Amino acid sequence: MSRFEGLLKKNLEKKLAAIDRAQSDLNELVTDLNMVIRDEADGIAELKLRTVADDVDLKVFELLISAAPQSGPKRVIETFSLPGDGYPISTGTYSRSEESVKPRLLHKFFLDDREKLEIYFSKLLSEPQSPVVAFLAYLRRQDL
Repeated sequence: MSRFEGLLKKNLEKKLAAIDRAQSDLNELVTDLNMVIRDEADGIAELKLRTVADDVDLKVFELLISAAPQSGPKRVIETFSLPGDGYPISTGTYSRSEESVKPRLLHKFFLDDREKLEIYFSKLLSEPQSPVVAFLAYLRRQDL
């Protein structure tokens, strides 16, 4: 029996659980927002998370909103970056250039836990200047 036995397994399980929890929280909140859009805005749009990068240290998602049905306009609402440890999730812009191996991240907010993530998502629906509210108002004006 090695004196190192169990160290890797314990830490690997801990890391995977943290990543899974953060990604699950993000997915659940997008689903919750979609239910609200369906119920309160007649389902005129849908939110979706799209993976744009998945690396050892980072997983990056774009939160897209598109008119329902999918043939209408769409827009990127936000970019979420999940570090290899799950939280904190950061919002901001992400770009990867041909010249650079490392992606470029410009962070706006760091969301330390599910509670802060929920507050952030609630602002997407409750603030008139939010990109979600603006996009839904645009669709209503266009009768899409």
